[in-house]
Amino acid sequence: VTGVQTCALPIWLTRADAKRASEEVVGTHLHLKGDAAKAYLKTEFERLWTRFDVNEEGKIEIDRAPVFLRQICGNAEACVGLQ
Repeated sequence: VTGVQTCALPIWLTRADAKRASEEVVGTHLHLKGDAAKAYLKTEFERLWTRFDVNEEGKIEIDRAPVFLRQICGNAEACVGLQ
């Protein structure tokens, strides 16, 4: 079909984009800002990123992103609304 764009799968979430998304999730759902958010993410992000990016490619498949972000919260109640 002419003029129709298709998307080749898989789509990736890079480490840098995952870090930015994690900062947003931590601020929104855990109400951590500034130094508190940085300190929390310093340990949690690195621990989880290593677990998800097992091939050390600097990216994960986009369909794994919701699980990654829910685990960033570490608390199921705080992550209500993340899908």
